[in-house]
Amino acid sequence: MDWSKVKNILIILFIALNIFLLVNIIDISTNDVVSKKTLNNTVKILNNNGVTVECKIPTYSQPTGTPEYTENVLNRGVILGKLLGNISLPSLDVTQDGNTIESSSKWIRFDGNSFEYGNSNPTESIDINSLDDILQCVRNLLKDTGIPFERFVPDYPKLMPSSDSDVLVALRERSDNYILFDNSIKIIASKDGIVSLVLSYRKLIDITQPRSITPVYQILIKNFHNRSGTVITSIDFGFKMIKLDNETNSFVDVPVWRIMSSEGITEFYRADNGEPID
Repeated sequence: MDWSKVKNILIILFIALNIFLLVNIIDISTNDVVSKKTLNNTVKILNNNGVTVECKIPTYSQPTGTPEYTENVLNRGVILGKLLGNISLPSLDVTQDGNTIESSSKWIRFDGNSFEYGNSNPTESIDINSLDDILQCVRNLLKDTGIPFERFVPDYPKLMPSSDSDVLVALRERSDNYILFDNSIKIIASKDGIVSLVLSYRKLIDITQPRSITPVYQILIKNFHNRSGTVITSIDFGFKMIKLDNETNSFVDVPVWRIMSSEGITEFYRADNGEPID
């Protein structure tokens, strides 16, 4: 065996492999991540037009598809027993959509993938100035219901007053790269406990049929260049259900960009075509 030839072949293969890996790394960095220079130029264009960006502009631009969910995963009997206690029911038919089930000061009403819970006389004691305290109270309330509360995180950085004595906390299911905007928990808490809770949840199975998306910097330049005085405070990527057809009342889940401003305005744009969502 001619070892010198074998050695040369191995060297050539090694070089080819490294070139292949380098090309792939360059391709990934070029196609899936927006450059820092592009983001800096975007901020300059917006600033020159009186628009301030107080948050980081996401660089995410990877091909992304359509989420697939398992519907009707809420175990209504378990949730009912946990939130209202052991109450006597004629049958589980009472948990059908739209029925209000009451027990003492508490009530619950289911609607598809959602339910609403209320308690006019909570008896816990919580610090409504502490987000951790409120979340722990909700965690205890939903424990053993099958709802993955650990995947829901605060959607806003601070507590919002609901009235003179209550605060509102909004949670959404979040992963590292995206938010499931329709998987949400909205809580109103008082110093005595949870006054009301509205929860919507579908179980994400997969994200299929990846296709190119519009980087958010393009949406910012197109839609905010003439919005002088706007202060953009938050930009997030995720998935949202939108109406597909007005005639058939059909819905579809699509990738979206959410842009929020200090004026309290929240706007959604489709990430697959850059169009605004009403």
